[in-house]
Amino acid sequence: MNEIDLARTELLVIRAMNGGDAAMSEIVRVWTPWLRATLSNWLHDSEDIDEVAQSTWFEAWTSLGKLSEPRAFHSWLRQIAFRSASTHLRKTLRPKNLHLSEEPAYVPTLAWLASAFAALSPAQSSVMRMHFAEGYSIEEIANTLQVPSGTVKSRIRLAKAILRRKLQD
Repeated sequence: MNEIDLARTELLVIRAMNGGDAAMSEIVRVWTPWLRATLSNWLHDSEDIDEVAQSTWFEAWTSLGKLSEPRAFHSWLRQIAFRSASTHLRKTLRPKNLHLSEEPAYVPTLAWLASAFAALSPAQSSVMRMHFAEGYSIEEIANTLQVPSGTVKSRIRLAKAILRRKLQD
């Protein structure tokens, strides 16, 4: 987002915080594509994405008054989305036995990657995706997840160790 979009969002957030239903509707219209794209990093089923997006918008609407800095709407909404997705995954995720294909072990296939990432905790998997796939800095991840930056670094380090062991297997 550029500075004009951020300023426009900030103005809409201020209006919505003052009871502007039309402003909130515009926020939802403008930010839903971004929200769905963000949720697709954690959820893969479109029905799950729709459900979590709806719960994210509901929570954002009901807790908008708690947003202390309207300019921080983007990271605030991302935090809500992450919590909503985490809650959804805890409720629905069941361990699955993923089987590797018969290809040589040194060739990382999609099945291997899925199996390797399945060995990570949801917290480790999310920081790995946020840092390496989405390009967030350690500090941005820490702010989004509301954890110390040392915790983010630790999760990344442990996840790398797990993936390294998986690669050696």
